[in-house]
Amino acid sequence: MIGHSQGGLLAKMLVIDSGTHLWDAFSSQPLEELRVSVETRDLLRRAVFVTPLPEVRRVIFIATPQHGSFVAGSTIGQLLGRLVPLPSGLLTALGETIGGNPDALSLDPGAGGFGSVWSMTPGNPALAAFAAIPVSPKVAAHSIIAVEGDGPVETGDDGVVTYQSAHIPEAASELVVRSSHSVQSNPHTVSEVRRILLLHLAEACPQGCTPVAATDRRPLAAGATGKVQHAAKNAPRQQWSATTTGHVAELER
Repeated sequence: MIGHSQGGLLAKMLVIDSGTHLWDAFSSQPLEELRVSVETRDLLRRAVFVTPLPEVRRVIFIATPQHGSFVAGSTIGQLLGRLVPLPSGLLTALGETIGGNPDALSLDPGAGGFGSVWSMTPGNPALAAFAAIPVSPKVAAHSIIAVEGDGPVETGDDGVVTYQSAHIPEAASELVVRSSHSVQSNPHTVSEVRRILLLHLAEACPQGCTPVAATDRRPLAAGATGKVQHAAKNAPRQQWSATTTGHVAELER
């Protein structure tokens, strides 16, 4: 699974076990206690209580605002966000939930709306809860982070997302590319994605994958998901910086 920018947040929804963390950011009452229709309850359950897709064994985040985007939190970002309407079905469900349970919501729906821009606003309690949920240990996560200019990585950004927002501690590998937010077209990004895909292939088929007939195809075995770089808690961590000759250790954290 590969996701760029907000697509990375969508990809993360498919590789986490949310438990009640996301729901608790929205409501102070259990879902089963809300006064809503069966259809709305089912929609809310499917939207907020998520578990990892079993077939996904690896995820690559590219310039993903794991902790939000400062552009989304700007005045113009909020104004533009109000121009993007939610799907009618979701609007109906939210209206029913708010109308029938005025004291249950932990979030103020009038503060900024429930749109895609709002979801990336730093300080948003729902995003904070989402960011605190790590990628499943059964899934190998990789980060490609864009930072413009030649300044310090830790305080840099790509014009949309800061390094600190894109960084996640559970990443098996992290590549910093000196680029703007549209880093997906950068040759170093392409090279890193290729490296990860080849790594995944090698782990899925350690003895080589035998081609099968189109009528007899079976899913490849997931194989191991061991980390490329060991990132144990409180242990030194390597961060990789793109060069024309490959990946070299640039910083240690």
